[in-house]
Amino acid sequence: MKQQLLLLFAMFLLSTDADATEKINGIYYSLDYDTQTATVYRPALPAKSVIVIPATIVFNKVEFRVTKIMRGAFEDCHYITSITIGGNVNTIDDGAFAGCSGLTSVTIPSNVTSIGEGVFSGCSGLTSVIIDGSIGSIPYSAFKDCSSMTSISITNPNCITEIGAYAFSGCKSLTSFTIGNSVKNIDKYAFSRCSSLESIIIPNSIEGIGEKPFSGCTKLTRVEMDNNRIVSRNYKKSGYDSFQNTFGFSAKEYILGNNVTSIGEYAFSNYKMTSITLSSSVTSLSRYSFKGCNSLNDVYCYAVDVPHIVYVFGEGAFLGSNKNATLHVPANSVEAYGKALDWKEFKIIVPIGDDDPKPTGIIGINNDIKVNGCYYSIEGKQQDHLRKGLNIIKMKDGTTRKVMVK
Repeated sequence: MKQQLLLLFAMFLLSTDADATEKINGIYYSLDYDTQTATVYRPALPAKSVIVIPATIVFNKVEFRVTKIMRGAFEDCHYITSITIGGNVNTIDDGAFAGCSGLTSVTIPSNVTSIGEGVFSGCSGLTSVIIDGSIGSIPYSAFKDCSSMTSISITNPNCITEIGAYAFSGCKSLTSFTIGNSVKNIDKYAFSRCSSLESIIIPNSIEGIGEKPFSGCTKLTRVEMDNNRIVSRNYKKSGYDSFQNTFGFSAKEYILGNNVTSIGEYAFSNYKMTSITLSSSVTSLSRYSFKGCNSLNDVYCYAVDVPHIVYVFGEGAFLGSNKNATLHVPANSVEAYGKALDWKEFKIIVPIGDDDPKPTGIIGINNDIKVNGCYYSIEGKQQDHLRKGLNIIKMKDGTTRKVMVK
């Protein structure tokens, strides 16, 4: 009988420890004895500037795997300058490091599969972020107002299917960002107020666009798009709505890729663009596609067969645009463009040259050619030289190009 009572008492003690909070090496953890896992709860005082979250901890001779960082665990811990995230952490919850203004860099390791809303929002001292984890999305306000962040490297960008609302809003030092080919949705104001962002590539995978994701991107000068769903539809919300109103910006240079076959009404109306490049796949333009583009200097159209322009009441695609702009077309098609409706209104029609911008935006070079600029991999990691395959180069004049090294 005595042994049975002792056994029951021991079971009772174990049951009370099934979800306990303990301080270990300067961090409070919530311990789950049933699963032998631990969640980072909050830092202990006195505060430490260097935070190391281990893969495992030991308490009462029981080893626990540290698998999660709790919501708001380190919120507003301004004194933190460095964070190391252990190899068993798979979840970083909402606002876990929000407001850590002293944090300068962070690496999210490959074991992390989920980050929460506002996880690093307000980390004003954060300059660089490396995401090695296979996270499915960059959630709402994840890096909002990380005003010093100049770069973000995503090792596996094709795992990301969504960029949430305000995800990078206010990252005013961010100069470039690669949207992976698996991203289907860019939510509202995702890159708003990224006032140093200079170029963007919008892949064919995009299916949904929120309200003005690039509003306030005042230095955005070059846009490459390869998405027929975006530029071929008519933008009608309240009356006619243009691509500019949808995305919230108007760049100087646009390059449309080989997936773009048609351009809808008002898509680029009243843009302040200086050049537009259309691929050989373009077959038709709608009324007012480029209406009022009076800053247009160059139109590059690679279609051998002259794209059809839909006229309504005598008004075509380039109504009110600068007809003094130079139209660049395939050499064998100069005469045909000069006779075609609307196209013939361009006063200067010339053959496309080798140095003219290509619809893919990719320049092919040999590996013994030197290009002046900063080199990046297609994932956005800076590298000291051009490598075989596809590279991204930030040119000294501020433009960004893709270069294929043979």
